Amino acid sequence: MERDQDCSTRTQVEVNFGWYNNGVVRNKDLFNLFFLTLEISVLPTLQKCGMAKSQSAKLHTSHHVIFVKPKMGANLDKFIIAPANSPLQYPITGFTVSPLKKSVIPGLALQTQKREVYKVSLSAKTGVLSVDSVTAGDQVDGQGQSNLTISSSSLTHVNDLLSRVTYYSTIYHIKTSDFVHFIFEDHEVVFPILIRRQTVPSLYDPGTDVNSQVTVLTKTFLRYKELNVLIQSIRMYYPDIMIIIADDSMKPEPVTGKNIEHYIMPPTRGWFAGRNLAVSQVTTKYFLWVDDDFQFLKGTRIESFVEIMEAVPELDILGGDVSGNQYYFTFEYEEGDEEEGGCLTRIKKGFHQQLPNFPNCFLVDGVVNYFLGRTDAVRRVGFDPYLKRVGHSDVNLKVLYVHLTQLQVSLSVKKGVLSVEDVLDGDQVEGQSQNELTISSTSRTHLNDLLSRVTYTSTIYHIKTSDLVNFSFEDHEAIFPIMIRRPSVPFLYDPGKDVNSQVTIITKTFLRYKELNILIESIRKFYPQIKIIVADDSLNPERLSGNNIEHYVMPPTQGWFAGRNLALSQVTTKYFLWVDDDFVFLNNTRIESFVEIMEAVPDLDVLGGEVMGDQFYFILEYDEGNESDGGCLRRIKEVHQPLLGYDGCFLVDGVINYFLARTDTVRSVGFDPFLKRVAHTEFFIDALGKLLVASCKGFSIGHQTHRANDKYYTYRNQGKLEEEEKLAHHFFKNYLNYIKY
Repeated sequence: MERDQDCSTRTQVEVNFGWYNNGVVRNKDLFNLFFLTLEISVLPTLQKCGMAKSQSAKLHTSHHVIFVKPKMGANLDKFIIAPANSPLQYPITGFTVSPLKKSVIPGLALQTQKREVYKVSLSAKTGVLSVDSVTAGDQVDGQGQSNLTISSSSLTHVNDLLSRVTYYSTIYHIKTSDFVHFIFEDHEVVFPILIRRQTVPSLYDPGTDVNSQVTVLTKTFLRYKELNVLIQSIRMYYPDIMIIIADDSMKPEPVTGKNIEHYIMPPTRGWFAGRNLAVSQVTTKYFLWVDDDFQFLKGTRIESFVEIMEAVPELDILGGDVSGNQYYFTFEYEEGDEEEGGCLTRIKKGFHQQLPNFPNCFLVDGVVNYFLGRTDAVRRVGFDPYLKRVGHSDVNLKVLYVHLTQLQVSLSVKKGVLSVEDVLDGDQVEGQSQNELTISSTSRTHLNDLLSRVTYTSTIYHIKTSDLVNFSFEDHEAIFPIMIRRPSVPFLYDPGKDVNSQVTIITKTFLRYKELNILIESIRKFYPQIKIIVADDSLNPERLSGNNIEHYVMPPTQGWFAGRNLALSQVTTKYFLWVDDDFVFLNNTRIESFVEIMEAVPDLDVLGGEVMGDQFYFILEYDEGNESDGGCLRRIKEVHQPLLGYDGCFLVDGVINYFLARTDTVRSVGFDPFLKRVAHTEFFIDALGKLLVASCKGFSIGHQTHRANDKYYTYRNQGKLEEEEKLAHHFFKNYLNYIKY
């Protein structure tokens, strides 16, 4: 299937690629996919399962492709229109627009008694408002401005004009919001508009068995005897499953075999650095973490893990037991303030709730070193490479008040219970600690006092969900959301004294040691102490040494993005600078200039420069597909907007291969390890709507002009089959019908 360039007319065409499955292009006739839609939360729940290894379960594998459509919160994606109690009707939640695009605001209406003239006004802060298709005689003031007024002697006419009110965001940002004030006479309401850059879907092929769903990971150090026992036990039950080994032994020994990838790290880099490396190379939906001295048994059934993870798509980690030890824990965390840190307590054998429909499984915060993890979700968090060795919430609703003379109100919720604190004899409160609560009084003051003590307790454990409260009085009803969030522990960076403690330089090399050494020498000329990380998948790796240089040896020809992922997984600084291995630092290659802008614009995630005067940048136009047809994607040499306050800097969607980036946010997107040869735009496709990107003129680096060796170009230049596989991978993974770049 392909779309025409206007992304509207659909035609059947013959293509040379099909859907990608485990490195093989299949179905080479017509590209025609059928998708089963699953809506899942994009944020994780941590969990452990008390399955003994002897237990096993039947895995029912779907042969449909799974379309994972991210959600930004369980209930708040829906349009929720406030009834005209005030008497203004408006969207409470769920109204989302794209930046720099016009959208009709749904649900605006006025419902009131007869007047000679009806007049309403709306105002926004960062966008402009208009009424579409205004005709002569329509009384509309402020078209295309932040303040809009609509008047008419007809209520029907006013509501017709309100149904055509549009909002246009004037500031480019991938994730922000605006507030609209909606006024009629003495009545005023405020509702939010969410501004979001569209993201491209990320799809997984469920395959035909566990081998295409799961990769086994481990980290080893000086325990090759135990490691080989582990591998032999895995092969006894799973002869074809991929095994990835991260090895920071002082004198690495070769580890070979079918579907085994052995990564050599600098000595004693540590446990979490090895975990990060291993996870960075996974291309399957799930990974199974095991220690190098574990051993698979007859009851070690990965399928049992997968069955539960597929049944509970919000689940991100599922732990088992090791030799009967069902180790798990919860955290109690009390948040600190600006002057003093918080308190964190680990409670062994504590759990939040039982996992519904799975009697031996419980929701927890941490599990034993034997767990199945969802690859994309765990990558978003990562493992801190610095580490080398080894809830129900009560929400007090303080702002509920009744400003009328009638004296009975009711509240109801779905996912929690409501109560009034410190109830006394004579207080008329019905439904304490239930999901429906009624409060009555002969005194408005007393009623409002009781309302000020209403509490909400969530009864379902989840780290990110929401509930809706219905608040009623006589014929009036209001709905407002309650956000339910598990507190997260802050992750802070030491700003240090200079750029050496803020930035790590990373690069990927393959058969270009001459060029790489020129790059390193040029870096050391201007930055003698800055850390350099090199990921190397050359056929016969050469030794690299030097102060603050970390050389990671990969299996041969793993590819460009696999190398990027590996190098990024080892960064411990707030920022990293990506450079190609044939670049060269110049007098005006000033990393400090990048850092200055990134510190001043904390929303910015990636900041690109120019190579030999080429300020390569682009934006991506994306038209979303639906369940039966994919989307359209185009790369265009344009910008969204200038970056305010910085001449020559522009907000874009993608930049050249020379950029400074925030380690944590880029790590949450990652580089697709499937892309082995020339790849660049593909990362920014995955980052669309997730990373804010800018490009700046004058931030320059050089490019070595001599030609690399012929063997390098033999591997670099893609053949027809490889190009077809790359395209097929994109059409499948990003659910596209048309792509142009």
